[in-house]
Amino acid sequence: MSDESALKRNLTPLNIITALVLLAGTVFMVMQPGKQPEAQHSNALFTLAGKSYSSTDLPARYRQPLFQSEMEAYNNRKAVAQAAALELYIEQQAAKNNETKQQVAERLFAVPSPTEEQMRGFYESNRAAINGAYENVRDDIRNYMTQAAQQREQQALLQKLISLKELTLHIEPPKSAAVEIDTAGYPSKGPANAKVTIVEFADYQCPHCKASHVSLKPVLEPYLDRVRFVYMDFPINRSGISRTVAEGAVCADAQGRFWAYQDEAFARQESLTHESARQIASELKLDMAAFDQCVADDATAAKVKRSEQQAIAAGVTGTPTFFVNGEKQHLHEAAQELPKIIEQALTQ
Repeated sequence: MSDESALKRNLTPLNIITALVLLAGTVFMVMQPGKQPEAQHSNALFTLAGKSYSSTDLPARYRQPLFQSEMEAYNNRKAVAQAAALELYIEQQAAKNNETKQQVAERLFAVPSPTEEQMRGFYESNRAAINGAYENVRDDIRNYMTQAAQQREQQALLQKLISLKELTLHIEPPKSAAVEIDTAGYPSKGPANAKVTIVEFADYQCPHCKASHVSLKPVLEPYLDRVRFVYMDFPINRSGISRTVAEGAVCADAQGRFWAYQDEAFARQESLTHESARQIASELKLDMAAFDQCVADDATAAKVKRSEQQAIAAGVTGTPTFFVNGEKQHLHEAAQELPKIIEQALTQ
């Protein structure tokens, strides 16, 4: 757990809503100061030597952090709006059914207490981040898991109200500024002139990249007649093994076996070493003399480095990171979210 203090909260369903509303008040005070700023000059961020600069005029390494700050503000506003909506809905239900707000909240968000097995499983899964023996943090874990379950119930209710057209959120997420990524020469699937291009920056030793690799395959397959998918390296693992494996992938690509090589590299992620690139190439029955010559060529390392530099310039800080038509995507579940983004991009 990244925030052990969260374990120590023991909030009733109504107190959770109240806490969120108190947070909303704080956020609104920050976002809506007493004195409103004067009208901005167009969408300019600043004016330098007589020229005004908007977000689209900035280098990508600044556009992406700016977008991230706007996304954080959007998420804060959305959380505030949702908390307020839940509070008002509880009040409406209380008045309608002649109940107290506490009764309504407990009825709507009641969850069973986690079992001993579930709590021990949570402890074992997060043991590296929890200080103390299980017996000493058992109650904190129960409170944390109960609160998390209540929050899931709140989100489920919000989604139900939205689907029933009883709730509409009038808050739009910011639009990511598109960046130019030179994908020439990097492995790709799909037509070169596709309307939609997806670029993934990944690291062979990144567990999330492996999970994404497995889950995205069946999701992307139906789109590959209309969508181009490009894989690019961002070897950020400090061991250096990811870079060695990435350079081997360049040489496998030179022999037309990149995707098979990639499958093998991710499949054996937990056991990758500096020798893995050559082992995989041998198992794929590549021309090993040509492979070794390719690996030794400075151009191979330069190609991986060029991909890495493009990732940095585009504001990538972690893996996997996806861009759709140059727009950075902030995904939690790529396999679930990408199809919706692709469908939208195809209709634009």
